[in-house]
This record gives sequence, structure tokens and C-alpha cells, in this order.
Amino acid sequence: MLNTQKNAETTQQGRGATRRVLLVLENLPVPHDRRMWQVATSLRRAGYHVSVISPRPPDEPEYCELE
Repeated sequence: MLNTQKNAETTQQGRGATRRVLLVLENLPVPHDRRMWQVATSLRRAGYHVSVISPRPPDEPEYCELE
């Protein structure tokens, strides 16, 4: 699972809550799936808190935070 909370910006939507997006991938892990990596980073730059659930290669940790 990828979490970009460190770089999410708080927006003034509603009560000032951060907008959140969850991306669920079935095929490639992030950031190896370049298309979804670009989607996630674009959403993050737009101020969203982005979490991604994707397949994990055997040599990678179960949870990580990426920029």
C-alpha cells in the first residue's frame, strides 16, 4: 500500500478536510505501473491525499510511503 499523506495539502473544501482518493490496482505494483503512478502524482499535486493498493513484489515491504 502506498500512502502520500506527507505531501497532501489541506484544502478549504467543506470543513477544511483533505480530499482523499483510493486507487486499487490489479496488475502491476506502483510505481512500476507508470500510468497509475502519473495519476497518483497528479492528484497529489492537485492537493489530494492519495492511497494506492496494488500487488506487491516479494522483495518489497507490505506498506510504504513514497513521494
